Amino acid sequence: MQDGFFKSMFASFTGVVIGFGSLFALLGIVIFFVSTCGKNGADGAESLDVKPNSILKITFDKAVPELTDNVETGIEFSLENKRTPGLRAMLKALDYAKTDDNIKGVYLDLTPQPMGAATRSSLRKALLDFKKSGKFIIAYSTGYSQGSYYLASVADKVYLNPHGSLEWAGTAAQIPFFKEMFDKLGISAQVYYAGKFKSATEPFRRTDMSPENKMQVREYMEDSYQTMLSDVAESRKIAYFELRRLANDYAIRTPYDALKNKMVDGLRYKDEIISELKTRLKLSKKDKINAIDFANYALANPEKAGKGKGQLAVVYAEGSITDGSSEAGSIGGDTYSELFRK
Repeated sequence: MQDGFFKSMFASFTGVVIGFGSLFALLGIVIFFVSTCGKNGADGAESLDVKPNSILKITFDKAVPELTDNVETGIEFSLENKRTPGLRAMLKALDYAKTDDNIKGVYLDLTPQPMGAATRSSLRKALLDFKKSGKFIIAYSTGYSQGSYYLASVADKVYLNPHGSLEWAGTAAQIPFFKEMFDKLGISAQVYYAGKFKSATEPFRRTDMSPENKMQVREYMEDSYQTMLSDVAESRKIAYFELRRLANDYAIRTPYDALKNKMVDGLRYKDEIISELKTRLKLSKKDKINAIDFANYALANPEKAGKGKGQLAVVYAEGSITDGSSEAGSIGGDTYSELFRK
């Protein structure tokens, strides 16, 4: 009986060892492949073949971080390259594309993008600068949000799908309040603050916005809105107050409204956009367009550090502010104080 027990225990132990060994071996293989893809994928300049008569295809389908790979998620076990170029890398790539003889133009394939107003404004300015080279920009979408349209308005031609949509309704702020819910649950928020313009904790201690908060929100939103209207007015040759009226009246309800009010240059399907791009590139109908993914292009042309004596260090701080050390996507006090000391 004792022999049977030890045999059973030994067999179980052996099984556990083999199982963990197999798991770690599999994990090692996955990490190896992910690492290999990372080295030989889109981020390697030697792997990106930019042929003559190419275009840059720009699609902002993910949030744009300030710094390349500054993301809050952990390791992704995927054989597909997941690197996301940061804003600075994108701006440098557009600047480089101006003088890249192989790049003839930009195709903006836009959908509503998850990016902030400041990021969008920086990219728009870079696209305007790109246009100074004489190269074309074509924008197309099946549905423009107000933000994506603001970016698209720099293009030589802005097209919309005949069954698509264009959002143009001004700006607004909506803030949730939790105090009444807390009261029903018997929860009391202990908040300490000084001064009137302290709105971060209002949802926990008030049931509405304070006059001071309304004032400051209105100020920064109106300033941002005026900038957007002015920029679009200049690019689209539409009067500033006309753009404001269109938003106030909610006049852009259909694609035909957008066309009638000169917000877009035409209502077209995707195959018609491809035909126009081929015409601009002087290609035949049978030829294929060599479209370079913008993210790959940005990662393949990394910024080179300067060699001058008088250098200025730029420290990127993006994410939640925390105590102690931190990784990409958060701002740890200890980590950043060490960076500043360096």
